[in-house]
Amino acid sequence: QLICSAKIEFVVILFSIVTLTLIKLSFLFFYARIFIYDSKNVRSFRNISVYLCMLIVILWFLGFTITYLSACRDDFTARWSGIAFQTKCINTFWMLYSLAVSDFVMDCLIIIIPVPLVWKLHLTPKRRLGVSIVFLLGSLATAASLVRLIWLQWVVDVGATPQAHSDPLSLISTGIFWYLVEVTVALLAVCLPPLPGIRRTQPVQKVIRSVQSKFSLRSRSS
Repeated sequence: QLICSAKIEFVVILFSIVTLTLIKLSFLFFYARIFIYDSKNVRSFRNISVYLCMLIVILWFLGFTITYLSACRDDFTARWSGIAFQTKCINTFWMLYSLAVSDFVMDCLIIIIPVPLVWKLHLTPKRRLGVSIVFLLGSLATAASLVRLIWLQWVVDVGATPQAHSDPLSLISTGIFWYLVEVTVALLAVCLPPLPGIRRTQPVQKVIRSVQSKFSLRSRSS
């Protein structure tokens, strides 16, 4: 049972890294569609911030994916073998802990990007607040990653490996649960702004159109 749970955990974590990467890139491409009108302008703060975040996300994905897949070197099955795992593999828990920390930090960074851009526009305070709320829907994903990080911190306080716990099966199952929760909430958060049903509503439609038109005019004037 423990071996089966360890195999499921490996697949869930691997696909979570892939899924969270795609979700982060989806947020950034959504920002690019609204804020970037001159993609060749390398001096633009908007272009630099969005494209730099895309690069960081891709490097984050490559770094953690390669590290996770090569954690046990050439003995792939050592992941679900207690003795072999301790002798042949690195402590993947600390890698996953750093994954959670960096995941939360990047989510915060992605949420912050559109805020200064929106508040520089010549809009009424009410309209600025409405625009900010639309883009802050991504805070749902940040909240989910924060909850998982808090849970991992609790695990650190108890013991840094499943073998150090009295019930490793329960620990693995809980970890899988929080990974699935974060991915699900993040997926819902990234899908909310561009949903046709939501965008047809008058306030959101006005928000997106006003932001696009403002940045379009500013780009043409510059």
